Amino acid sequence: MIHIRQAFKSDERSVYDLITTLMGFSLDWEAFHDVFVWNLHCESVLYYVAECDGGRDGDIVGFGSLRIELLLHHVGLAWEIQELVVHETLRSKGIGVELVSRLEQEHRNVGSRFYQSYDEKKMG
Repeated sequence: MIHIRQAFKSDERSVYDLITTLMGFSLDWEAFHDVFVWNLHCESVLYYVAECDGGRDGDIVGFGSLRIELLLHHVGLAWEIQELVVHETLRSKGIGVELVSRLEQEHRNVGSRFYQSYDEKKMG
C-alpha cells in the first residue's frame, strides 16, 4: 500500500537517491542537503513523498515538489510541479498520479487558482 505524506528531513537520503537515479549522475551531497533543508522550511515549496508499506517498513518510492508563487501573467498565485519521480521498478502503477493528486490538493489549500501544465502521459 502507498501512503503519500509531507517529506521530513529524515527522507533526504531517499529523495537524493531517487533524483540522482532518474538523472543518471550524482549531485554534490552538501549542496543537495542545503537546498533540501532550505526548501523544507520554505513556505512556497512543498515536498511530498510516496511511502510503501510493503517490503522494508517505510520505503520511500516516490517524490514530488510543488512551488507556489505570485506571477504577473496569472495576476495571482500559481503553482508548478517542479520535480516528480517514482522508483524505476514501481513506475506505471499510479504512484505518480497519487503524488500529483496530493500536490493538487495542497495547492488548493493555499488558495492558488492557477497551475503550470505538466505532461500526464509521462507521469505513469
